[in-house]
Amino acid sequence: MEPSRRFKLVAGFVGLVIVLGLAVWYVQQQMVRAGKVTGTIKAIDITLRQATLEFTHPKNGTRQILSGEAAPDCVILIDNQPAEFSDLRVGDVAQVEGNIHMGPKLIATRVQVQRASTTSSAPSSSPASQPVTTTSAPAE
Repeated sequence: MEPSRRFKLVAGFVGLVIVLGLAVWYVQQQMVRAGKVTGTIKAIDITLRQATLEFTHPKNGTRQILSGEAAPDCVILIDNQPAEFSDLRVGDVAQVEGNIHMGPKLIATRVQVQRASTTSSAPSSSPASQPVTTTSAPAE
């Protein structure tokens, strides 16, 4: 094989490898990205720490479903108070931050819920403000 033909063949092969490498890099970059989504919790599995969220896509306005799970160190706040995953309820409107993987699947690192009612079941960091009193019936 003459030198110029061999050079062209090697250069073409190296170019192909570079293009394939860039394609793989691009796909990997698209596979996981940080994101934030606000939507309504439609389903929860407390044991597996998984939930399904329905939200409106910000670009096209369509309603979409996103499944995901809470990372072990996920921060959960209900009415700005620390909470547990088990305190979340179907119907809560949640703002979720985390990493969105291809699929799509969300691994939540922060979940924040604001509940409108004051009779929320969110955990309280202080004891009840009203004292608890007990009375017993008079002995007969």
